[in-house]
Parts: sequence; C-alpha cells; structure tokens
Amino acid sequence: MAKISFGNHSSLRVPHRDQERVRRFYRDVLGCEVTRESRDVDNFRMGNSFFITFLYQEEVLAEHEWEKAIWLEIKSEDPQALKQKIMDFGVRELVSKDKEHLYFQAPGGQAFRLVGMDEDLTRFER
Repeated sequence: MAKISFGNHSSLRVPHRDQERVRRFYRDVLGCEVTRESRDVDNFRMGNSFFITFLYQEEVLAEHEWEKAIWLEIKSEDPQALKQKIMDFGVRELVSKDKEHLYFQAPGGQAFRLVGMDEDLTRFER
C-alpha cells in the first residue's frame, strides 16, 4: 500500500463578515505570519511550514453546522499562556470529554484543540 500523509496547506471557507476578526485572531493571538491579504483571500503561515488560507465567501456552512466540520489541533510551547490569550480574545469554548485541553471555536467557525508542543498524546491514538 502507498504511504500517505497530510500536506502543509489547508483552506477554509468563512463568511466575509468574519474577515477582520479572523485576521486579528490568527495574526495577533496565534502569532501567524500574514503572507497574503486581500478582499476575498487571506493566507497565514503557522509555525515554519504550515499554511492556512481563508476564502471569504457568502455561501459557507451555517453557524449551527460549524461544530460538525473537521476539528484540528494547535501545538504550543506554552499552552497555558496561549490559552489565556485565546480566551481573552473571546472565542467560544467547546465541550469535550477531554478535560485536560482547551477545545475552542475560532473566528470563522474552525474547531481546535490546544496541546503542548512536546506533549505525549498517544492515549488519543488507541
């Protein structure tokens, strides 16, 4: 069988109305580098090699469907400090059976789990 892996690019469709909040969150709270900014598309570099693109459109998932989309993981060298910045920004905290980590909904609807950079997460793999 051929080996596969996830690439280092992702894109999300979010409503135009969330553009400024998305920019502030990814740039100011998460510290991502803005590599392109335009009316309909913003690109951010997360860490050294992951790129996330926001496509601003009017036809996107309804807000009540956002939690049904993919959930992603953010790693931080200082998850407690980042958690405080995220919560101070005013995101919606999500309920999870995993009480050790912050699960939250970013501007535009993306759901994330915040974990430590070197944290052993193998218990979630079995």
